Amino acid sequence: MRLIISFLLFFALNIGFSQKKHITEQEYINLQEKIRFSFNANFDEGQAYVAELMKSDNNEHLAFAASASSYLYQLKGNKAKVDVTYNEALQYLEKVPQSASKTRLQAYICNFRGLTEWKRGNFSKALDNYQKGIKYSITVDDVIQIVKFKSNIALINEEVGNYQLAITNLRQNNDFIDKNERFYSREQYQNSKSNINLDLGGSYEGYFMKNLDKLYLLDSAAYFYKKSVTYSQNFIGNKITAKLSLGNVYLMKKDFINAEKTYFDILFLSKQNNNLCNCQL
Repeated sequence: MRLIISFLLFFALNIGFSQKKHITEQEYINLQEKIRFSFNANFDEGQAYVAELMKSDNNEHLAFAASASSYLYQLKGNKAKVDVTYNEALQYLEKVPQSASKTRLQAYICNFRGLTEWKRGNFSKALDNYQKGIKYSITVDDVIQIVKFKSNIALINEEVGNYQLAITNLRQNNDFIDKNERFYSREQYQNSKSNINLDLGGSYEGYFMKNLDKLYLLDSAAYFYKKSVTYSQNFIGNKITAKLSLGNVYLMKKDFINAEKTYFDILFLSKQNNNLCNCQL
């Protein structure tokens, strides 16, 4: 009987280990991008990519997957899973030998946690994570990640009402992305431009709401929302958000014809993409 139990235990353990597989560096990079892009579109699809990466036998891959999963759970509103998966990420991170790759990974984890705290409204905790992450990214000269951190810090400035500072920082980042396009893959570049133009539109719109006499701010908001739409062909969540915001700007400008047209575009996009936008029009 004891022999049978031992055999069954050995068999079960072998099944568990056999599920792990070697994932190449290029496969890891590809899954990283797919997971990140899912933040602007399909969260369930993102978790599917996380599940694929979680099959890896590499602790670095597992740490990235768990930390990204934590943020995805935050986006989906599954609060019970957010901290559980984040703590799993830290446990995997401890097992990764010290290297430039680990330092880069620490920055990624700080960014995901900062985004989570931002979504929770914990701006001070978000800022702490972003500042730690910038230090890691500077150490390994990760230009793309530094830009992400600076943009995320600008969003915190917007949240607390520092619109002018947010706009200044975002415009600097926008120019920096263009000057350093060579560091980005095509899809990374499109995604970064989609995000930053959407953020700029939001900052100008928020600034206008505090200064209703400065109508020119709405023109700037509309300009950047349109730019975001242009770069969002592969990022449907951003595209719908930018179009909805653009429609609202038209409405505030009393441009009812363009507002109506834009809202109908959103309904069409939403139906094409499984009602991704729960818009009340």
